[in-house]
Amino acid sequence: MSRAFGGQGFIPECMDKIKAVRAEIQKNGYKCELEIDGGAKLNNTADIVAAGADVIVAGSAVFGGDIAANVKGFHEVFKEGAAKAAWSK
Repeated sequence: MSRAFGGQGFIPECMDKIKAVRAEIQKNGYKCELEIDGGAKLNNTADIVAAGADVIVAGSAVFGGDIAANVKGFHEVFKEGAAKAAWSK
């Protein structure tokens, strides 16, 4: 993804980076949240959270269309991802 352009797609290769950063956070006992900014949509957020993200920044995915429905959808997929996340157990 290129910086400063909303609505771009998530780069699938970043999933391994999210997992690696999460592993380092867990291994070293860091007290922090891992935030992902870029490409989060309803169809990939559960996997991003399961990989290790705590915080998702989603601009056009929330504000494009029915905002209330999008927010509700993100709550649901965030819970789904957290349930799949081995690192949060």
